[in-house]
Amino acid sequence: MFLSRIRLISFRNYADLAVSFPAQGIHVSGPNASGKSNLFEAIHVLCTGRSQRSASRLEMIHFGAPEACVEGEFCDSEGKTTSASIGFSRDGKLALSLDGKKVGSLSQWFGVAPVVPCGPDDLEIVSGPPGLRRRFLDILLSQTDPDYLGHLMAYDSALRNRNRLLSLHVIDAQMGVYEEL
Repeated sequence: MFLSRIRLISFRNYADLAVSFPAQGIHVSGPNASGKSNLFEAIHVLCTGRSQRSASRLEMIHFGAPEACVEGEFCDSEGKTTSASIGFSRDGKLALSLDGKKVGSLSQWFGVAPVVPCGPDDLEIVSGPPGLRRRFLDILLSQTDPDYLGHLMAYDSALRNRNRLLSLHVIDAQMGVYEEL
């Protein structure tokens, strides 16, 4: 699957930008602060629903605009296209659609178009702490296996509960349930 077209509306420094991508790929170049990273961020947002650069969607909305939208079209190896759109507003509303149909949540959206960002900081995956490798693999698996994200969220919740009980010095009988996980 590849991204064949993207449109950014009020996204970061772009008031309105439309780009088509050939199947063989593209080369992106330009002067500093011209928006290259913003284009890659928009692709990541379109594929995952989240920015790899910023925790706040408000930061991605063009100055003075009430909302931002990223639209795209993906083609698979057989030529079938899928259109996707993600919009978010200053009041916190999020709108997701695939082929014109609303998508209810980010967990349903995640993995529609798998993407693996790669940048200078990603060397930390190899040389950094194991937690970074686990996070990288969790993100990758969440995009490729529809059930993985739900299982991961349930596991993380159980782990937080277990750790909370440990910090309260709870008796062993209550901890037994969490030891089976």
